[in-house]
Amino acid sequence: LIEKLTPRDPVWEVVATGAYAFLRFYQTIPDEVKAKAMSLLDDMGFANLANNPLGTLSQGERKKVMLARSLMAEPKLLIMDEPCAGLDLYEREKMLAEIDRLRQRNITVVYVTHHVEEIVPLFTHVALIRDGRIAAAGPKHEVLTQDTIKHTYDVPVDIQWDNARPWIRVRSGG
Repeated sequence: LIEKLTPRDPVWEVVATGAYAFLRFYQTIPDEVKAKAMSLLDDMGFANLANNPLGTLSQGERKKVMLARSLMAEPKLLIMDEPCAGLDLYEREKMLAEIDRLRQRNITVVYVTHHVEEIVPLFTHVALIRDGRIAAAGPKHEVLTQDTIKHTYDVPVDIQWDNARPWIRVRSGG
């Protein structure tokens, strides 16, 4: 989607287009839509970037703007396919903090990732997929075990939990 948006449009306007699923506005934007976009940006700590052109933002900032844009429609279901792909550690953790804050909203989130450490407290259940089929599914503490990971992906790992978030390390020799 980001490639289809106009890089010179201000960030607040890009967020506001999410209210109608437009790529850009060609008419007057209602004041309440602008106010909602500005409120979402402020909530994410981006009020200072609201008037910046989209094209001047970093990749991590753009991804958060896309998250704010998706929230304009007040979805009941949000499907996120590898939203942290391409982000460095710092930007990934900032993005994951925003995603975890979705707990404050009445939204069901389906999150696709290849990185177990991205499973933040928001997520209570997981499914492991191998060869296009579900290999294991259920509450994350029951599914994300050393045995299940080894059985599913044939990789010996150690898993440690910290604040309802799993951290994985491949065992030496694995």
